Amino acid sequence: MICNIEKTELIVFNGPSDLSVEIEGKEIKASQSIRALGLTIDNKLRWDLHVNNQTSRITKVLNGIKIVKRKFETDQLKKIVTAQVFSILYYCDVVWLNPSLGLENFKKLKRIHYAALRIIQGDWRRNMSKTALNKLTQRLPPEAWCKYSAYSLILKISRSKMPSNLWVRLNSNLYHNARYQNPFLIDLSLKKVGKKIIFNWIGTEIKKLSILWYNVPDLSDSVIRTSLKKIYYSEYFT
Repeated sequence: MICNIEKTELIVFNGPSDLSVEIEGKEIKASQSIRALGLTIDNKLRWDLHVNNQTSRITKVLNGIKIVKRKFETDQLKKIVTAQVFSILYYCDVVWLNPSLGLENFKKLKRIHYAALRIIQGDWRRNMSKTALNKLTQRLPPEAWCKYSAYSLILKISRSKMPSNLWVRLNSNLYHNARYQNPFLIDLSLKKVGKKIIFNWIGTEIKKLSILWYNVPDLSDSVIRTSLKKIYYSEYFT
């Protein structure tokens, strides 16, 4: 592998932020944030910059959709918004979208979420409630989607045992008891340290699953989706 000096960046997550390295005679100083594979990662792993960048980008997209909205039916608008808004808003969500994201960041996500739903439903005068918008469009709000997405990932890891490092971590967070067919996850974080790790913050809520999920290789994606929808979609849309 040949190192491309022009594309090489340095970020320090735990230590002095004024470090630098020299590669082939060029000094590369540590940055407070970097852009990698569509994520804006800062040296504190707070995800504020990522949320700001994504919501700012999507605001421009929504403004563009508003211009052409009258050319499409509701079902068509839903597909456009799903592809051009929610796919960007929740890109790589299992990495950064968690309950410890912060109240302000969730407010920004909700603002984009409901702005997109109002475009789909043509609610320009904001007469519809947020609950009604979620129900009509069958879209989970950000605080529910983060859990839905996390559960889906955990079930897939349990089924495939891949990636292997996450499979090992999953097992280390499980509470085993002979009374339970399915073990449940426990929070191994210390105070505020580790709260952003998916296997910690998901907590004991996974006991809500009525299916046998742990280490079941033939568990299909359709069964996973159906089971998760019974938990979250019934809670928000009934």
